[in-house]
Amino acid sequence: IDVSGRSDGNKYVERQADELCKLIYRLVQKKANPFNEKDIFVITPFKNVAQKLSKKLKVIDLGYGDQIKFTRYKDGKPTNIGTVHTFQGKE
Repeated sequence: IDVSGRSDGNKYVERQADELCKLIYRLVQKKANPFNEKDIFVITPFKNVAQKLSKKLKVIDLGYGDQIKFTRYKDGKPTNIGTVHTFQGKE
């Protein structure tokens, strides 16, 4: 999936985040899909992008009536959104 858009100057592209919300929503809400929000992890190479995505994806609400509480936290840090280093246990 190629989503172009303008960066906020620090590698975060709002249009890409919006598309990610839609993709996660479709994956979780599709009745024939065996996945739920606990099966999905978001990995980005940039720490600042991970921070912004954790806020954006905290609750995904596309206006269809069903909200997805996506971002999970432990000790104040997101556990399902982060950088490669985060998931490798180096942070």
